[in-house]
Amino acid sequence: RAEIYSGKALDFDGVNDYVSGTDNLPTSNYTICSYFKVKAFGASHIVFQWGENTTGKRRAMLIWTGGSGTAMRVVSSTSSSNIAGDTELETGKWYFACISVDDSGNANIYVNGQHDGSGVNTLNSYTAGSYYVGAVLGAGEWMKGQIANAKVFNVALTATQVADLYNNPEKVVPTGVDNTALKLWLPMMEGAGTT
Repeated sequence: RAEIYSGKALDFDGVNDYVSGTDNLPTSNYTICSYFKVKAFGASHIVFQWGENTTGKRRAMLIWTGGSGTAMRVVSSTSSSNIAGDTELETGKWYFACISVDDSGNANIYVNGQHDGSGVNTLNSYTAGSYYVGAVLGAGEWMKGQIANAKVFNVALTATQVADLYNNPEKVVPTGVDNTALKLWLPMMEGAGTT
């Protein structure tokens, strides 16, 4: 329990690998959770994204400096509206991260079950399209590493609920959250491959 994920995951080569599907995901009151391990840092990496790449229209968890310094951090991004966590990420290390955003744009970032930062994201409406794991819409910001167990909820999970997922990795939905709140779950534990 509370052990960082160490099983199978999808490998992303940092050049052209990504997972995509139809976006039927929440525009507000959402939480994105995922395990990831970065092999080598680039300028930035998308863990999970949907929406559009204009101000307030993207919904994303990314790995980036947050626009200042050189340390890579977990970032809640709605494009040109970015909230960075405090933890300086390292290559070759597994992390479990969640970003939780309510309908007012209040964003909370969690790393390994602990609160890691907060702020307010701009939330604008957008036209639904596709979601992307490992790359940004239209290509770029490629992930070089591994991603597993990506989830999107249509509620802003609390710190207690995020800690419940971290401390009980066998759970799909935390205690106190209805199963219908889980809008997408991509275990991505098939190992390496092209499909």
